[in-house]
Amino acid sequence: MMDYAGAPDGLRIGHMHLRVGDLERADRFYGGAIGFDPTRKRTGAAFLSSGRYHHHLGINVWQSSGAGRRDDAATGLAWFSLEVASEGILQAQEQRLQQAGAPATAITNGFETADPWRTRVRLIKP
Repeated sequence: MMDYAGAPDGLRIGHMHLRVGDLERADRFYGGAIGFDPTRKRTGAAFLSSGRYHHHLGINVWQSSGAGRRDDAATGLAWFSLEVASEGILQAQEQRLQQAGAPATAITNGFETADPWRTRVRLIKP
C-alpha cells in the first residue's frame, strides 16, 4: 500500500470533468466568466473548450444536482489551474471575471477565482 500525499509536481491534464450542482450556473461561470466556448450539450452535461478543441472541460449534474459548496475538509478537487498564452489574455481574463462579479486574488504568475461551488480556478501564465 502506498501513501498518497498529492499529485506529482509538474502533472498536466489535457481536460477535466467536474460534477457541479447546477448546469446552467456552471455554464455561465465556465463559459461566461472564464471564457470557454460551448462545444456540446447533453441531458445534464455540457462540454466547453478553447481553440476549437472538442472539449477541455466537461461539467455535469449526473450525481451532483443541487450540490452546495464544497467542504474544504472533504476529499475532492480543491483547485486546478489553466495556463493562458499571454499577459494580455491574462489581463483580459481578469477584467472578464470582474465584470461577471467573480472575485480574483493575485497569485504567482496570475490570479485565482472560485466557481459557485468553491472549486478554485487559477489562471496563470507559465
